[in-house]
Amino acid sequence: MDEIHWYGWHIDYWMEGGLQRDMFTHKITTNEHWQMLMQPHEYTKKELAYDTVVGDDIVSQSYDPHCTNGDISGGCEPVA
Repeated sequence: MDEIHWYGWHIDYWMEGGLQRDMFTHKITTNEHWQMLMQPHEYTKKELAYDTVVGDDIVSQSYDPHCTNGDISGGCEPVA
């Protein structure tokens, strides 16, 4: 099931211009949690759980820094 969630998350990521979302719940997440998600071999699934890291905090939309600072030519968006 994790792989299925990952593919859905990956599509959302590109369709939303690099919006930082949790890959398991698809909830908008914090930059701290995002950085943890980008290192899946460093943390267990339990340590990466949205409720563990973010909990009930109010989260504002933020985007992958690689999308906003020009690291990816053309930005993080689908290309026809």
